[in-house]
Amino acid sequence: MNIQTPKIDCATWYDLTTPYQHEFTIQYPHRREYFQENFRCDKAIIMDQPIKNNRKIGLYFHVPFCEQKCHYCNFAIDIRNRDYLYSRYIEALMIELQRQSWISNCEITGIDIGGGTPTRLPKNELIKLLMVLRPLKRLCSHPFPLSIETTPRIAALEPEKLLALKEFGVDRISVGIQSSNGKILRKVNRDGKQTLISDTAFQNICNFKFKRWNVDLIFGLPGQSIKAWKCDLNFVLSYRPDSITTYDCLYRGKSRIIAKCSNLPKPKEYGQMYDLGYDYLRSNGYYAPYGSVNFSRNRFESGVSAYFESRLLDGLPFLGLGNYASSLINQYWFFNIYSVNRYLELLQDREPLIDDCYYLPSEEWATKYVLWSLNFGTIDEKRFKGCTGLDFQKQYEEEIDFAVKKGLIIYKDGLFNISTGEFCQINRLRSLFYTHRARRWFLQNAGVI
Repeated sequence: MNIQTPKIDCATWYDLTTPYQHEFTIQYPHRREYFQENFRCDKAIIMDQPIKNNRKIGLYFHVPFCEQKCHYCNFAIDIRNRDYLYSRYIEALMIELQRQSWISNCEITGIDIGGGTPTRLPKNELIKLLMVLRPLKRLCSHPFPLSIETTPRIAALEPEKLLALKEFGVDRISVGIQSSNGKILRKVNRDGKQTLISDTAFQNICNFKFKRWNVDLIFGLPGQSIKAWKCDLNFVLSYRPDSITTYDCLYRGKSRIIAKCSNLPKPKEYGQMYDLGYDYLRSNGYYAPYGSVNFSRNRFESGVSAYFESRLLDGLPFLGLGNYASSLINQYWFFNIYSVNRYLELLQDREPLIDDCYYLPSEEWATKYVLWSLNFGTIDEKRFKGCTGLDFQKQYEEEIDFAVKKGLIIYKDGLFNISTGEFCQINRLRSLFYTHRARRWFLQNAGVI
């Protein structure tokens, strides 16, 4: 840590940030400007760094195309529906992949195809991409390494795409239903009619017998009551997916349209909705530590894809391909160009794709990892040491002591777990692991100091 940065002790920080606790989501930093002002580096450095020496790497392929932009989304998406654009984009992904030939010497920890809605691509383009990934999948030791995202509409009305996914190597499919209530979905600019076809979608997915399938739900949507949330859970539970991911609406920062809604739940209400979901899912045979938003029917599985498990739980390097895809390798965090058109142009001209790059000092990288890990309800000392090289208890002695005394976490057998009933304080807990430099930056930009 920069020794010139004055410390802000936990008690002072905790009190000063009370009005701003909604800011502390899983994302660190809460504003990219913090890294831009303090840790930005020349993107040319990435070209010279020994990133090719990594023995393990997770791969993410970003497919940005969507029918519309949902109000809770802050991903880089493109709502154009043009076959020529789809074809050009997949060709560009292949060219970008060819540039990274070094990954053929790595163990691939997992492969995710996300978006956007990857299955919005025509079937032939999906097959083209999956064929290219076959050699990479053979470098994976995970039993179901290749995962893709879809929507209820596509899963219900285009089963031929599901068949193609199954035949060409997809192991895990995740369907983002978000809610079974059409009225609530329409409030966030999502197709409310999807609820009429979700039955067919789930049945189709079951029929194709993927190794694993997941359903995404969101709690805390505008106008969503506890009763409506329980209806969502009941609807999904009737199909017994392998895993269920329950996002909250504060999950990804403040840049989304939904962040401007006036009727989002308060932290206490979020806590009540989470606790209901946790108790209900556990009583119906799904496993997760308290505080985790990822539930699995298989007791010893995290409930997330192989890629996200290696990235978020093990803190292993990951490489993103596609427009605005992010990568984190050797403490360098970097992003591809945002615009789809510009991404295609740069690849055609054989120009570098990286648009933004940061070098994360050890304490910044450690904070980023801790916030990822808390998404699973626990911080594992051994995993923390393995990915950061730091001793968790020494690195966060004051923070741990404060959190334990506040009743936010408990310690057992090398694990720091979120205390049962304290999910309503999850944002405050996340904030405690901010570096002193980040704390001061936050308070200065909030006009507090």
